[in-house]
Amino acid sequence: MNTVGIVVSVIFIIALILYFIYFRVFGTRGHQESKYLYTTFTHDYTDEEKKTLKQTIAKGVEIPYETIEVLSNDNLVLRARYYHVSTTSPTDIFVTGYNGLCRRDFAVLFQHSLNTLHHNVLLTSNRAHDESTGHFCTFGKSESEDIIVWIGKIVEMMPQSPINVIGFSLGASACILASPYMDSHVKKLVADAPFSNGKDEMRYMLKKLFPKGGKILFPLVRFGTYVYGGFRLSKIDVVKAAQKCSVPVLLIHSKGDKMVPFEMGNEVYQALGENKQFLVLSENTGHGEGGIKEKDKYLSAITNFLEE
Repeated sequence: MNTVGIVVSVIFIIALILYFIYFRVFGTRGHQESKYLYTTFTHDYTDEEKKTLKQTIAKGVEIPYETIEVLSNDNLVLRARYYHVSTTSPTDIFVTGYNGLCRRDFAVLFQHSLNTLHHNVLLTSNRAHDESTGHFCTFGKSESEDIIVWIGKIVEMMPQSPINVIGFSLGASACILASPYMDSHVKKLVADAPFSNGKDEMRYMLKKLFPKGGKILFPLVRFGTYVYGGFRLSKIDVVKAAQKCSVPVLLIHSKGDKMVPFEMGNEVYQALGENKQFLVLSENTGHGEGGIKEKDKYLSAITNFLEE
């Protein structure tokens, strides 16, 4: 093989490796999230808490809903489950995290919004997740744009309905990224466990998942997102977006979060303007576990914030 052939082969192999890494990190479960509906992905719940969560999820699944579709800015079909109360009631738009399911991750909160607060509820499926189309997550970049599309859909359907946007994990970060572009129909924003920056969160997660190889993988993942995803992790700057946010925000973060460090949520909170509140959950509560482990405190803070 001549020199040119060797160079081409090496480039091809490197490209394949980068694509494989990008696919493994940003590719979702192939729209198979519903198979994991009753899987908690945590070792912090007691058996009784797991039982409570599964019962709550099962109860929520039985509630009748309407499927709504929108087209994203890059022509993906995004779908959501809509639960109607009235055209003038507030509408709570829920956005979950990577490999998430709103009907699982917000099982406690969405039923509280619907049955106790009597709000309309929209449980969105993220791009490349569950009932929406697409193949890759963009770590908040395009997801934030999708939130604006969903807001527009609700305004089109019910122009008299005030809107609250509620996000968890990557969904919380995407909500804050979208906040500078939200119109006056959006009244409140709840962000549960947002990360501060895509680059820092990816570095943290790779180090956590691969203690010996995370440092080597990070530059490959970072380069792969630019080559194949068309975005830079460093540009996913939630803190910078928070500085431009004019929507009242309730930020929630637990000191026991092992997926998104509490310090990241605190950094986002400090960047927000004056119209903000911070619900700090305990070290015994993990990532997204507030609705089960500290249910009364969690629901009370959200209710008071949304209803004030």
